[in-house]
Amino acid sequence: MIPNRLIFIWFGSAFPYGNLLALRSARRWFKPEEILLIVDDPEGIREKIEDCADWPELRLARADAAWFRGLPHISAIATELFAENLSPASKANLIRLAALYDLGGVYLDFDTITVADPAPLLAKSGFCGTEPLALPADLFRSANPLRWIAAGLRLAARQALAYPPGGWRVFRVIEGLYPAAANNAVIGAEAGHPFLETCFRLMAALPPAERLKRFRLGTHLLQRAVKTTAPDSRHGFDVMPVSTFYPLGPEIATHWFKPGTARGLDAMLRPDTVIVHWYNSVESRLGGKALTREWVAAHPDTAFAEMVRRYC
Repeated sequence: MIPNRLIFIWFGSAFPYGNLLALRSARRWFKPEEILLIVDDPEGIREKIEDCADWPELRLARADAAWFRGLPHISAIATELFAENLSPASKANLIRLAALYDLGGVYLDFDTITVADPAPLLAKSGFCGTEPLALPADLFRSANPLRWIAAGLRLAARQALAYPPGGWRVFRVIEGLYPAAANNAVIGAEAGHPFLETCFRLMAALPPAERLKRFRLGTHLLQRAVKTTAPDSRHGFDVMPVSTFYPLGPEIATHWFKPGTARGLDAMLRPDTVIVHWYNSVESRLGGKALTREWVAAHPDTAFAEMVRRYC
């Protein structure tokens, strides 16, 4: 079983309201033995996390290269990469795998809201989820023009359905045309899980220049690990369907924030949805405003505000 430990990672001095929602909803539903918050400034962040700072199960840890000591295949590589001018997202990609391998638990991105009992997930030895993608990682290694044309059509359809009211319902009809690809926003594993060693091995095999490119150490790496490992060779590491963590996929997730969607929340969620990854990239669609406590209070008719009311 996966230990009931939650792992969050954050770089930066600010601590957005959405982060607090992720912490509070996860604590409510997981009832974890430990919440490990890995940050670049543990001392400075404590005053930013409001009442969460007083939780007895909360532990703050520093985000540094010490996490990579003794990792199979990539101990030296990860340490060297961490010293590079990597983006915070790339550093978080490295640390999440290292922390899961060392300690075991469930890693969550901060743009998540837990909405149901996660006990069935913790009963596994490892898991990640899939999202419906227009441009999966393996597409970029393909020279087949038909694949690229199909991807362009999927991309155009997704963009067109991200804006009109009810567009998410239409997308549900065609969602099966989109490859279901692994995403690392929600990932859990027992300590020392062999599938994570597969991820480390693939990371070590990347050419040095590739390791510095966007997504290479994150979603692309996980997608490669899933695609190159047969299900019966993953040592019980399950790849969950889209509905478990990504009931509204990339771009379509803008519908969480549209007026009048609160009454449709039950339909927007799926019966087996446990955690909603709401994609903080869609914050730019909030009328030029960041997601704040005030924004949620001022937009109670949105599905997102209804999720906050019910689950956070």
